[in-house]
Amino acid sequence: MITSYVLTPTSGCAPLPVTATWTTTGATKVSISGVGGDLPPSGSKSFNVNATGDVVLTAYAASVIWY
Repeated sequence: MITSYVLTPTSGCAPLPVTATWTTTGATKVSISGVGGDLPPSGSKSFNVNATGDVVLTAYAASVIWY
């Protein structure tokens, strides 16, 4: 579950340097649209937004396999 997700600044012209800050509960990793690679379950990342649209944070939990 994503408990907080903040992208600053929230508006501007591309390419826009932004910083995303997030916290999760129960996640093992997260990904952000437009940013390559897996990121830690809580943290921050600076990057450039090169187009208009949403910047989506997705949290992933560990899979549990029962036999």
